[in-house]
Order: sequence, then C-alpha cells, then structure tokens
Amino acid sequence: MGARTGSLSLLLASGQVQRVLVEAGSMLVVGKGTLRVCFPFATLAERLVAVEAPLAAEEACCLEAGGWIELLALEAAEVLILSPENTSLWRRLGRYLERSLARAGGKGVSSSYLGPTA
Repeated sequence: MGARTGSLSLLLASGQVQRVLVEAGSMLVVGKGTLRVCFPFATLAERLVAVEAPLAAEEACCLEAGGWIELLALEAAEVLILSPENTSLWRRLGRYLERSLARAGGKGVSSSYLGPTA
C-alpha cells in the first residue's frame, strides 16, 4: 500500500491469511467479520515477542509502526486499510464529533466510544 493509493480494501474468506505491508500511522478498519492481526515482532525485555490482536466487525486499530502485518480471517471479513493521510482525516472527524456531542449533551464524551481514532 503506497502513500498515493490512499486505501486498500480486502475481502477475506474464512481461514484465509493475507500479509500486507503497511505504513506507520495507517488505520485498519474491519467492516464485517472477525479477524486476528499479527503485528511485526516487538522487543520486550531484550526478547522478541509476537503481538496479536483480535478485531471484530466495526472495530478499528491504529498501526503505529509500519511493516508487514498478517491478517487471519476467523470468519469471512471485509477489511479497509487507510494510509496515514486518510487516517488523520478520521482523527479530525472523531475529535469534531466528540466536541459536538459534548456541547450538545453538556457532558464529556468518553473517547472509548470513538475508538482509537479520537
């Protein structure tokens, strides 16, 4: 996924594995289905560890580090990967919605409602 493409849409069958090269700051959004994301190895106490995260429909994950990720569809899934340029748009939109909801309701809005994009 290059910076010029903007986004990458994937349809994964149940059990399918797809390896994707992503840029730092990209956003992974699951439209439907369930999948497991395996991130590049990380170091913890001078050891390499595998980092994995399950994602379900309508969940998103910010990919802070670039590199190869592996997507394993636990059931048929629809996935959208947004480049960092598009990610910043979603973050701005999330902040705007958070402020608007706070003004309308007179209460603070938890950023957990907006996911990691806020």
